[in-house]
Amino acid sequence: MTLLQPVSGQMALEDLVETACERIDQVVYQQQCASLTLSGTRIYLRGDVRQFVCELPMKQLQPEDLQINQQELLSPSEGIMQTVHERGRPVDELLWTLGWLRSGGQLSDQCRRNDVVLFSRWPNLSRLPTRASTHRIIALLTARPSSIVLASRLLGVSEEEVAQVYSAGMAAGYAAPINRKIEPPVVKPHRHKSLIGRLMQHLQRDQ
Repeated sequence: MTLLQPVSGQMALEDLVETACERIDQVVYQQQCASLTLSGTRIYLRGDVRQFVCELPMKQLQPEDLQINQQELLSPSEGIMQTVHERGRPVDELLWTLGWLRSGGQLSDQCRRNDVVLFSRWPNLSRLPTRASTHRIIALLTARPSSIVLASRLLGVSEEEVAQVYSAGMAAGYAAPINRKIEPPVVKPHRHKSLIGRLMQHLQRDQ
């Protein structure tokens, strides 16, 4: 196992979520296996198959669960990683939850109020944090791409409710604007990437 540097100090909620999302994107992009501890809640990730296992249902995660206390890189041959491969959930559900908690009714950095939003896929909402209006918002944005303002007026819900759904959908890859091009996020190499790579190669040779 390789222990990565934890996030420390007091950070704003959006910074905590951004850091958590960056770590998850890094694991997925580099097709690694990892264990993250978010405020005591353990999450196991397999980037190679884009699946995860969390000790808590996504609906139970709260903003205070977003402080990364610890991250370890694991070998894919470890038992828990086999479990993630066989019974894990799509990592998109984890990213939706983080995007949802980060938003809190505000648009994320990638989203704009005048975006014409299309949902290309339905999330598995039975497993995810939602509001009473979430199903109606996604149904509209799936059938009729709309802006935050227009969707709010058509459905009679607040712009904050639409913004939170859009932000979560964008984070998970379910939603995107059709009136402009989104640049793919740049995954920054971890400062210990070279050391981690050598250790992972060593682990794989010993299997």
